[in-house]
Formats: sequence, C-alpha cells, structure tokens
Amino acid sequence: MSAADSVEAPAQGRLRFWATLVGLLMTTALASLDNFIINPALPLIVSEFGGLERLSWVMTAFMLASTATMPLYGKFSDIYGRRALFTVSITFFLLGSLLCGLASSMLQLILFRAVQGLGAGGVQVLAMTTMGDIVSPRERPRYQGLFNLTNLLAGIAGPVVGGAVTQYWGWRWVFYINLPIGTLALAVLWFVLPRRLAHRREHVIDFPGIALLVVGTVSFLLLLGALEGTRAVSVWEMAALALACVGAFTLLIWQERRSAEPILAVGMLANPVFARTVLSSAMIGLAFFGSSVYLPLFFQMVGGLSTAQSGLMLLPHVIAGTAVSLIGGQIIARTGRYKTPIVGGMALLACGFFCLAAVTRLELGLPAWIVSCMMMGAGGGLCMPNLMVALQNTVPREDLGLGTSSMQFCNQLAAVAGVGIAGLILSQQIRANALAWFPGERVEEVVSQGAVLARALGPEGLSRLAQVYENAFLVNFAMGGGLTVLAALVATRIPQIRLSERIGGGPAPARTPEAPVAAR
Repeated sequence: MSAADSVEAPAQGRLRFWATLVGLLMTTALASLDNFIINPALPLIVSEFGGLERLSWVMTAFMLASTATMPLYGKFSDIYGRRALFTVSITFFLLGSLLCGLASSMLQLILFRAVQGLGAGGVQVLAMTTMGDIVSPRERPRYQGLFNLTNLLAGIAGPVVGGAVTQYWGWRWVFYINLPIGTLALAVLWFVLPRRLAHRREHVIDFPGIALLVVGTVSFLLLLGALEGTRAVSVWEMAALALACVGAFTLLIWQERRSAEPILAVGMLANPVFARTVLSSAMIGLAFFGSSVYLPLFFQMVGGLSTAQSGLMLLPHVIAGTAVSLIGGQIIARTGRYKTPIVGGMALLACGFFCLAAVTRLELGLPAWIVSCMMMGAGGGLCMPNLMVALQNTVPREDLGLGTSSMQFCNQLAAVAGVGIAGLILSQQIRANALAWFPGERVEEVVSQGAVLARALGPEGLSRLAQVYENAFLVNFAMGGGLTVLAALVATRIPQIRLSERIGGGPAPARTPEAPVAAR
C-alpha cells in the first residue's frame, strides 16, 4: 500500500473521488426515496386493480427479495468487483420500476415489485462497501453523515413527491421517476469505479449457502407477517414456517462454518469486534425501529394530534439524528476513537426512550415529547453509523463486501422483526387495557380502528381511549429502553482498535501500544 493510499481521497484524484461519492449518494437516495414515495399511491392502485387483501404483498414482495439478496451482493462484489454488481443491482431496480409502471393487475405489480427488490438489496450494501474502498476507516466517519442526510431528505421528500406525482401524473409515475435518477447514477458509477478488484482471485460459489439463506429469510419474513396478522394462515402453516426458518438458519450456520467461500460471515464471529458490533447493532435496530415506526400513532392517539402534525413531530427526531451524526463523524475522524461515541449514543438513545415514557406518564406536554424524541434521534445518529466504521476497520479488504453485507443483513432482519414484534406487543397491550375501559364488543374496534373511533367518541370516551394507548405505549418505550441498555453493555466490550488510515478494509492491527485491542 503506497503512501498515497493513506489520504482521504484515493490516488486517482479528488475529482474522481467526489464523482464516486455523488454516485453513491444518488443510489442511496434512489433506494430511500422508493421506501416512502409509493405510500400515497397505494389507495389509487387499489381503486384501479382491486385486490385490497393482496395490497400488503406489494411491500412484502419487495422486502423479501431485497433482504434475501443483501449478502449475495456483498459476497459477489468481493469476487467480481463493485462496478459489475452495481450494474446488476441498479439494472434490476430500474427494470422492476419500469415493469411496475406498466403493470395491468395487482398480481403483476406484486411480481414486478419483487424484481425491483432484487436490485434494491444491492444498492445500500454496495454503497457502504464502496465507501470502504475509497475512504480510510479514519476518515470514513466524516462522510457517513452525508448518507444519513440523504436518507433524511428522502424520508421528508418521499411522501410529498409521491402525493404530488400521484395527483398530477398518476400512480405509475412513482415508479417511472426512478428511471432517470437510476440511469444517471449507473452512468456515473460505471465510469468512476474500477472494472475489477485489485485483489481478485479464484473463488467457488457457495450454492448450498445461497439456497439456505433464501429459504431461511423468506420463511422468517412470512412467519413474521403471519404473527402480525397481516396474512391469514393456519396453525399448521405457522408451524411449518417456523420449522423451515429455524432449520434453514441452523443448517446455514453449519454450512458457512465449513465453507471456504461463505455467503454469510459466520467465521468472522471469532473476531470480537465483528461479533459485538453485529450483535449490538442488531439489538439497536430491534429497539430503534420497533418504536420509531409507531411514534406517529402515539402522537395521534395519546397527544390528540392530526396525521399531518404527527408527521411533523418526527422532524426533530430525524434532524437531531442527522446533525449529531455529522458532528460525531468529525470528532471520530479527529480522535480516531469510535467506542465512546457508540456507547454514548446508545446511552442517549436509552435515555430518550425512558424520558418519553416518563414525560408521558407525568403529562409534561408537547415540548417534553420533542426533547425526548430529539434525544432518541441523536442517540441513534451517533451510534448506528459508527458501528459500521468499527466493523469495516477490522475486516480484511478482500472480504469487505462480505463483512459489510452480513452486518446490514442482520440489521435488516432485526429492524423488520422489531417492527413486527413491537406491533404485536402493542396490539396485545391495547387489547388488555381496553377490556378495563370499553365494552367487550368494542375492544377489537379500539385495537384495529383507534384513529377512526377517536373521531366518533365524546370527551370522556376520547380520554379513555388515550389512556388505553398511553398504557400500551409505556410498555413499548420501556422495552425499547431496556433493550438499548443491553446493547450498550455489549458495546462496552467492543475492543478499541486504532482506526486505520489505509483505504479499504484491513485486518485488525497487531496488539501494540499504538493499537491496543483490549476493551476500554
């Protein structure tokens, strides 16, 4: 590795570096925007195609395909290069977008969303992996905040753009709008990324591992949907899904431990940095997304806010997270120490959970809610991006895609599980609390149609409904805070290793006074 490799931009020049960064941010925006832009179009899609009972599959098919392919893109990019896999992933995404816009039935739309998901699985994984190729771990935190900012802007603009496009151009254009953005991003990355990896070597594809990964992921997500009640299945079907999920993942772990070319980085769990960052990151994803998704419902049912107002209440949450991510990245780049910000961010996130529960119980009002949400956002923004920095700092360069995609795959499963489990617990708590406040025949209405019911109740009934939801959410926040505390305890055992100034991944430095690996 030459001296030129230690600077924050690669040897081929800063212009190429910034062009690559812009291309990566464009692909990130493409994937993030698609998560939000489609929601305003769903009612029109149902009105044209019918099939309301299949509507959830429009999202489920996308999620199944994207989650199952994440590790594949990471591993194959280590074999065939980032440019080749970016070409495959963006092409699949654009093809799926085009076909979704041309769909003539709900079944076609579901199938084409799966095609779109086959591409989306690679976009975020390859963006983070390529950052590891072009920026040293020491400088990488400076740029992580840009990806958070991109996701923030996509989250804010997505529903607005989706609503406007649907109203003036029709719902098909929420898919067509991906075509120019994706084509431009692909063109930029095609010209700036190298054709091959410098460390390219002969590989053997782990086909049994791929098959087990797909079976395990699909059965896990289908089982989660069945538990949430989004799919009507029998007890026998649920048992079969559970057996397939446990069996496939058990065999996958066995297969990956013996495979010379694993699809999932099971062997890297022997590295304490890798194992503890993946575990703590998954726990944070479980807690953070499991609670954040339901915050608008909390503000509506407990705070009495409108749909628009509850959406605005999320702005302090995401703005604080982005701002702290940018500031924290600068601090880590200067000090070279990632452990304190990671643990501190988790502590701040846990405080946000507990404060939100406390101020709700004490009825301290809207300003206290906003401060609590800002604490949650700031804590998540400080710890989550830097867990990836810590992991990539210890992964060998030739396995950078494998390590990165394995972590993101675990995060995705944890986030989806967090949303599903939190929703299940929330509905059970609402049902249990409603039995004490409402007649038995209205309990299911309270659980499934609380927002509609609120508009029909008088002041006394509305107060009871708010109390039911408040008690349920207090359990949700307490569980989120407790899980975050456990994640912080795991993170305190992450070894503090000096951030490398070499571009690309690399093995952990030796145990020297300059690069100790003992936990601090």
